[in-house]
Amino acid sequence: MTPEVVVVGSPSVDRLRADDVPGGRILRFGGAGYFTALAARRAGARVGLLARVPSPLPAELAAAFASEGPGPGLDPGGLVFDPAGLPTFDLEYDALGRATYTAAQAGAEAALSVDDAPATWLAAPVWHVAALGGRTALTHGIVRALRARGYAGRISAGTYPGATAAEPEAVAALAADVDLFFCNRLEAEVVFGETGPPSGTAVCITDADGPVRLTPGRLFETAEARPVPALGPGELVDPTGAGDALCGGFLAGLALGVDPLARGLVQARTVLRGLGAAPLLSRRARPDADRIARVATGLRAAGAAAALDFTGLPFPERDDPHALEIFAAATLHQYGFWVSDERGYRGPMWATAGGRRWKGSDFVWQAFTRAAAADPDVLRPARMATEPDLLARILGDDDGLCPLPALPSHVELHRAYGAALPGGGFAALLATAVAPGEPRPARALLRRLATLPGYAEDPYQKKAVLLLMILSRRPERFLTLLDPETLSPVVDYHLMRGCLRTGCVAVDDPGLRARLEARAWVSAAEEDDVREACWHALRALDTATGLGVAAIDGYFFTLGRRGCGEERPPECEACELSPVCGRHTAMFQPVYRTTAY
Repeated sequence: MTPEVVVVGSPSVDRLRADDVPGGRILRFGGAGYFTALAARRAGARVGLLARVPSPLPAELAAAFASEGPGPGLDPGGLVFDPAGLPTFDLEYDALGRATYTAAQAGAEAALSVDDAPATWLAAPVWHVAALGGRTALTHGIVRALRARGYAGRISAGTYPGATAAEPEAVAALAADVDLFFCNRLEAEVVFGETGPPSGTAVCITDADGPVRLTPGRLFETAEARPVPALGPGELVDPTGAGDALCGGFLAGLALGVDPLARGLVQARTVLRGLGAAPLLSRRARPDADRIARVATGLRAAGAAAALDFTGLPFPERDDPHALEIFAAATLHQYGFWVSDERGYRGPMWATAGGRRWKGSDFVWQAFTRAAAADPDVLRPARMATEPDLLARILGDDDGLCPLPALPSHVELHRAYGAALPGGGFAALLATAVAPGEPRPARALLRRLATLPGYAEDPYQKKAVLLLMILSRRPERFLTLLDPETLSPVVDYHLMRGCLRTGCVAVDDPGLRARLEARAWVSAAEEDDVREACWHALRALDTATGLGVAAIDGYFFTLGRRGCGEERPPECEACELSPVCGRHTAMFQPVYRTTAY
């Protein structure tokens, strides 16, 4: 099968200085091409790697080509066995995590040729040429040879600090000759200076101290600046390869037609949490294609009418004049509705309001609906930004207490959200983000939400996609969804529990499986492995059923709130999916605190 992304660039052997290990060095496999290819594969694309490698392949590299991961391993059709071996680099890091290359051996990478790739790879929608052999001329030569062979798809390329310092004119010429170019902020300043990138080339610019910026070139409609989701304390293990992983995820998103920056940011965050490329090879959890195919057959009929219209308590009634502002403000608080202790999950959040007992999500919806009806001024941006106790009052129960388990994080996001809104509130933001006649309204609004506090923190865009679904499904049709294919799966804890219990996602790590079944705390990396596997599984269910994101989300959300919930044993015999379900009824969603869901 033809790859969707082809990456040119050999893996390297990296020797990291480590004073506390014998020999003073840690060996790992790296290389821009290797990281990029693995990240693109993990992001869901079929990937071919054109590289010169030793024979036999070292065990890790062999695993990269055989690993199932979220899809098949890297296509080995572009491997050329060469006794000259892999490039080798000695690296040292400073206190800020910046790498210095103290020694390098080129290995066989300089001998790479487009002629070594199978002819069928010329049908791949995207080719990426990593920085090769320490010389920009080698990278540019591959680009030119690819054009000479008649390749008509998109070509991207990358660089590295040594090249931009030694030959900035050559790097600028390379950038002008491709459709998409990847570099960091310092490299961009050296190469492009005050004139900026070539007008026809889209440039993705990473920044250790700021957002990822994208200039449109020929490929994209508008420029973007996307904040990088922060890592928690102790999560950063190894900074090398993060930019290349972002590149791989971006290219996969481009090839698959999903948000490239979101896919790239997921992969960058993944690689930062482990040594070298190991996190990109992780198989703690993976989509199970056979079970997905079975569940899809049952879901086609059961999920057809499952999408919600978000009308009537706990939601605002039809034509409520405050509905738009209510939904925008309340959706950013749709997370963390469960209580815990040092052992892990203890139960869902319940609270009483208006004399009625509400579960967490519904409690928040009804609270904002009632608060706005009593005093619409509570949704004014200036008040949200400046009144620290406003949110607790909005979300007070019948005893006047706010029951949210992670209230400080909600207050912080609420105030930041209010400060970021224009004076006219979310309605004004929506009007500027989605202009009349916009052919891709979902994409346009998602781009804007990706910079808005309360929505920007999650590269999977759960709350942002949920808000788009609400705006498009409400009777008022606040958003006309002309491009529903833009919407990614909504990956919250109900949907993760559904994926795990049906068997659409398999957990191969016995330790993680035991923690999920025990409802015990998991690490950030473990949570992300499960969540990403569920993202792939839900996307596959969408593709297989044709139901759309809203129907699949509505079905699994309703199932998770009723027959397959958190408090009682699943009611399997009453479930429409029972004949096709794996019935892993002990499985539970990852127990991990996040503002994303």
